[in-house]
Amino acid sequence: MNHPLKNPNFRTYLVARMFGALGSYMMEVALMWWALEATGRNDSVAWVALTMSLVGLLVAPFGGVLADRGSKVRMSSRGYGLSTVAPAVSAGLLYLGYLSYPLVIVIVAFDNLVSSFFAPATNALGPLLLTKEQYAQGASLS
Repeated sequence: MNHPLKNPNFRTYLVARMFGALGSYMMEVALMWWALEATGRNDSVAWVALTMSLVGLLVAPFGGVLADRGSKVRMSSRGYGLSTVAPAVSAGLLYLGYLSYPLVIVIVAFDNLVSSFFAPATNALGPLLLTKEQYAQGASLS
C-alpha cells in the first residue's frame, strides 16, 4: 500500500491545514489573553470563547451545504485567503493602540465565521486527494 504522505498534493494539504489551524489558535489564545489583561476580568475570556463556539455552531452547517454543492478547492482557497484578515486587523489595531474588548469579540467572531464556514470544504479535500486504500491513514494524519 502506498502511504498518503508520498502524495505531494496531500502533503501540501496537510501543511496548509496545520499552519492555518496553528495560526488561528495562536491568535485566539493571544486575543483571550489580551482580553484578560485589558479588562482584568476572568469572564471576559469566557465571553470570547463563547463567541467563538456559538459562531462555529451556527455557521458550520451552512458551510457544509455549500461544500456539498460547490467546488471544494475554490471554497477552501477562499477560506484560507479570508482567514488572514482577522490576524492582520487585530495586529494592526494592537500596533496602533485601537484594539478594544468589543473589537476583540468582533474579530474572533469573524475569524470563527470564516473558519467554520469554509472548514467543511477544507475537510472534504483530504479524501479527494487519496485512493480508497489510503483513506484510513490519511484521515488519521489529518
